Formats: sequence, structure tokens, C-alpha cells
Amino acid sequence: MVQELVLTLQALGLPRPMLGTLASRLLRDIHAKVLELLPSLPPGSLQPLLTYSLDAPRWEALESLCQSLRGQYCCRRCLLLKRLDLTTSAFHWSDRAKAQGEAIKTVLTPIRKALTPETDVSIAHVLAARADLSRLVPATSKSARQGTCCAINKVGTWQGKGPTIFGFQTGLSVSVLAQPCPLLLGFLVSGLITFEPPSPHGS
Repeated sequence: MVQELVLTLQALGLPRPMLGTLASRLLRDIHAKVLELLPSLPPGSLQPLLTYSLDAPRWEALESLCQSLRGQYCCRRCLLLKRLDLTTSAFHWSDRAKAQGEAIKTVLTPIRKALTPETDVSIAHVLAARADLSRLVPATSKSARQGTCCAINKVGTWQGKGPTIFGFQTGLSVSVLAQPCPLLLGFLVSGLITFEPPSPHGS
């Protein structure tokens, strides 16, 4: 909390508070500075994500939902951390890693200790979120892939019904490679893999 207040004061150009400054006084100064700067922003900026008030039953339901989501997050993160531990331990089996065992531990141990299953995200973070947080951008759209494609699939993705392998429809989109591998070309020639192009009507 203290670090967040310090960053807020720096962003607003406010001086560090004197020792013994009341929290209420500090918050009033921050609020006044924010109101001063708001007119300089474009219209509609910093609109809240939650635009209506909640009564007591809804607050209780929201808290229950938050606890449930935190539990699910903790469970999934425990699984990911366990997989991380198993992956890192697998590298210790090689002779080279055994020789550098202490150096590896020195690097990995502080990083691993910082990764905890619990989350520090609370309802307060949701209340402080702005409306632009709800802008959903597809991660696999054509425009998104233009910025994330690599040499493996730099041509694009064929959004057809996917390849038919040994007579079975896979239902997967297939990247059209600039230089397909010889094995794939062999399957195409032999008819083991066939492609059904996308319909011009988008069906």
C-alpha cells in the first residue's frame, strides 16, 4: 500500500508527505490533484468499470464469488508451480547441470520463492479498474497474428475446416507454410492429408 501511494504521488507530481501526515489529509490532496487534472484528459477517460452501486446482498454475493475465484486461481497456480518444479528438477539430471548445481540454485531459488499460489488481487482492484479494462481483443485474430507471427507461420492461417488425416476430419486450423516440409508434401501427394478450403460465403 505504501509503495502504491508513493507511485501515485510521483505520477501526480505531488511531494512526499511529511512524517506524521494523516492519511485522510494525504487522500484529500490526491483527490484534489486528480480533479484538477481530469479536465485535461480526453472526454470519457477514467470512466469506472463498475457504474452502479451495490446493496448489501450483492456485496456478499460478490465477496463469495471473489473467494471462489481466488480458490480456483490458487489451485491452478499450484499445478503450474508443481510443473515448474518438475521441469527445473529435470535439468539437474544432466552432468553439466550437476556441475553447476549451486549456481543454478542461486539463480532459481529467489525467483521460485517469489512465486506463490495465492493472489493479491482483491475486490478493491476491481473497483479501481477503469472502463478500458473491459476492451476485449481477440488473441488469434488476423490483426493480432500480424504482430505475433514468426518464421514458422508467417504466411497466415488457413481458416478452413482443417486437414483430413487418414479419412478423419481434425477440425483444426492449419498454418499455410511458405516452404512446407517434405514429409507433409509427401502426405499431400499420397492423399493421406487433404485440405478443404474455406467457403467463399464464410460458412
